[in-house]
Amino acid sequence: SCLRQWAADYHNSSFIADDPVQFPHRYTRKEDVEISGLLTAVLSFGNRKQILKKADELDAMMNHAPLDYVLSGRWSDDFRTDDERFLPYGIVCQLSPLF
Repeated sequence: SCLRQWAADYHNSSFIADDPVQFPHRYTRKEDVEISGLLTAVLSFGNRKQILKKADELDAMMNHAPLDYVLSGRWSDDFRTDDERFLPYGIVCQLSPLF
């Protein structure tokens, strides 16, 4: 069936290596997976190479521990409402109530 073929094509390590979905796959703790998935999804539009680059920068900025990063509150200093290095169109303002 088509669904089985798509699963075979896209749910494998060779596809994940060059896709933004690699970022949540780096984690085992559920909260880290969820936070990484949300933030990577927010970044996922446009050029794939640029998405991967920025998502990797964000992952490094979070010290590869998304939950700890969010709970620490460091994101409020790293992503001021006037700084759009990672998140487009001031979306930080829209996401900040989540944290």
